[in-house]
Amino acid sequence: MNCITDNLRAAMDSLSARYNDSGISEWGSSKEKIDDVLSPNDWRMKEIIKFRERIESSDVSRKQRAINKIRYELKRLNITDDEAKIRKLYEIGLGNNRIKAITGIPLTRIDQQINEYRRAHSGYMKTKNFTTYVDALVLLRSGMDVKPTSRAFKNSYR
Repeated sequence: MNCITDNLRAAMDSLSARYNDSGISEWGSSKEKIDDVLSPNDWRMKEIIKFRERIESSDVSRKQRAINKIRYELKRLNITDDEAKIRKLYEIGLGNNRIKAITGIPLTRIDQQINEYRRAHSGYMKTKNFTTYVDALVLLRSGMDVKPTSRAFKNSYR
């Protein structure tokens, strides 16, 4: 999806010409938000709002595609047991809510499994999990095994 349209380019180009013939800035200081400078009925503001909506919808669809691909990779790797899914996704760095979005397993069960895993592997995951869906997909596809003792694990959390 191409979010930048010809109308948006024209709107941005018209905003680039900030000065009138007298050299006076028509748009105010460069630190002002565009929402404060343009009226809501201005055609440029309407194009910018449409652009923001397109970006937001593309982010949602991109996230859903990544989730579906992760589900496919789990099936391809023959990981069907819920406990194994939780452990694998947690090991590659996904947090509880992201694991729930992928697997549909209730958060209480995910928390229980992760706490058991942490007790069994003391010193593991002292930092929070910030892996994105796309990063998790890449790790699953590469077959990279991220364990607390592996060099890749130690380097990724410094």
